[in-house]
Amino acid sequence: MDRRGDKATVLTNLGDAQLAFGATQAAATAWQQAVAIFDELQHPGAELARGKLRDLGEREAADRAPVKNGHR
Repeated sequence: MDRRGDKATVLTNLGDAQLAFGATQAAATAWQQAVAIFDELQHPGAELARGKLRDLGEREAADRAPVKNGHR
């Protein structure tokens, strides 16, 4: 892995930190950038970052779901 791979790893970790502080859009942006780099390198780290994006999307969709009988 070259320096771009290191950058993608840092972006993945940055996204994690941003999510922990509630900055979901910034986290998503960091993970998208990581995926792009990992994909260029054909690195398996792309799947980890994609999973984080998928999980975030699912969480946001659940938060937007209408409440029925006190449950989402």
